[in-house]
Amino acid sequence: MSKKMLAEDYCRKDFFLNFLLQLYCILLPFEEALAGSFGSVVKLVGVLIIGYILIVYRKLTFRTINIIIMAWFVLAFFSFLWAESFSWWITYIKIYVSQFAFLLAVTSVPNGAIDTRKIRKGLIIGSSIAALTIMCFPQASEFTDDGRRSIILFGHAFDPNIVSGIICLGIASALEEIFITQKRKKRIILLILLVLGFIGIFFTGSRGGLISAVVVCAVSLFLELQSDSNSNKKLSRCLVVIATIIIIIIIPFLPESLLEDRFNAENILGLNEYKAGAHNRYSIWLSALNLIPRRPILGYGVGNFLSAITKVYPRSSASHNLYLLLIVETGLIGLILVCLFLVKLLRCLKKQKKYTTFGLLVGVMVMALTLDCLPYKFFWVAILYAELRISERENQYI
Repeated sequence: MSKKMLAEDYCRKDFFLNFLLQLYCILLPFEEALAGSFGSVVKLVGVLIIGYILIVYRKLTFRTINIIIMAWFVLAFFSFLWAESFSWWITYIKIYVSQFAFLLAVTSVPNGAIDTRKIRKGLIIGSSIAALTIMCFPQASEFTDDGRRSIILFGHAFDPNIVSGIICLGIASALEEIFITQKRKKRIILLILLVLGFIGIFFTGSRGGLISAVVVCAVSLFLELQSDSNSNKKLSRCLVVIATIIIIIIIPFLPESLLEDRFNAENILGLNEYKAGAHNRYSIWLSALNLIPRRPILGYGVGNFLSAITKVYPRSSASHNLYLLLIVETGLIGLILVCLFLVKLLRCLKKQKKYTTFGLLVGVMVMALTLDCLPYKFFWVAILYAELRISERENQYI
C-alpha cells in the first residue's frame, strides 16, 4: 500500500479524532467559562484526545523538529533544582506537561490522519461564537468600566487578552480558507466571519490582540502578493480594497469609549499608563531586565517570574511578555531554544509557501510581545497547527 493510500485510509478511519480536535477548537474561547471543580471542559476533551491517540495509534511518528522544544521542556522540568519557589514551579510545570503532551501526541499521529480543515473550521466557529457573544450579549460579557468585554458564563470570566488571541486564530483560519476555497459564496461568508472576528477583538479592548490580528492579515496578504499564483495575487488585491472599504464604513459605528480609552494614537501601545506611573507593562519590563544579569544562563526556574519580580518591582506580577518570561525563568538557553524552534517552523512554512499559516504564527509571536502566552492553549494550538500544515500535502485540497 502506498503512503498516499495509507494517509487517505487514516483520514477515512479517523473521523472521531478529527471530531474531537474540532470540538476542542470550538470550545477554546470558553475554557474558563466552562470550568468547574473537575477542571475545564476543554482540558477534558484534550485528555480524551491524548488517550484516544495512545490507544488507537500504537506506532507514533515523533517529529524531529520537536527535539528543540523538548530540550526546552527538559530544561524547564529540571529547573526545580534552582527554583526559589517550588510551589510556583509545580503549578506551572503541570500546565506545561499537559500542553506538551497534547502537542507531542497530536503531531505524532501518522501523516494524513488529521484533516487540518476540521481544525480551521473549529477555530472559525469558536471565534465567531465568541465574537457574537461579546458583541450581542453584554450581560454575559461585560468586563470593565471602560467598556472592555470578555466571555463571562456561569460566574466565570476569561481574560479578554486570551479571548482576543483565540479569535486571532479564527481570523487567520478564515483567511486561509478564503485562499483555499474556489466557491465565491463561501468566500463571502468567510470574509463576513473574518470581519466579525476583528469586531470581537475590538470589543475585548485588547490592543495586543488587535495589532496581532492586523499583522496576521498584513503578512499573509503581502506574501500572497509575492507568490507565483496569479489568482492568489488577484484575490489579495481584492481583499486589501475590501478591507479598506469595510474599515471606513465600520469605524463610525464602533463604541467611542473604546476608541478613546484603548485604541487612540496615544493609548494603542499603553504609553499613557506608563507616563501616568500606574501599574503597567513597561514598568514591569524595565524592572525585570534587572533580573537577567543575576541569573543569565538558567534563570530563576519555571513559574518563578511571579516571585522573582518582587525583588525589583513593588508587587508580584505576570511578565506580559513571552520572551522576557523565558529569559527570566529559563535563562538565555531557554529563550534561544524556543526562538530557534519558532524560527524553524517559520522557515518551513515559508519554504512550502503556506503563507497564511506563516502569518498566523508571526501574529502569535507579535502578541507574545505583550502577553506571557506560554501557559495558554491558543499558543500551543498555533504551534500544533503549524506543524500539521508543514507535514500536509497540498493536493489534499484539490
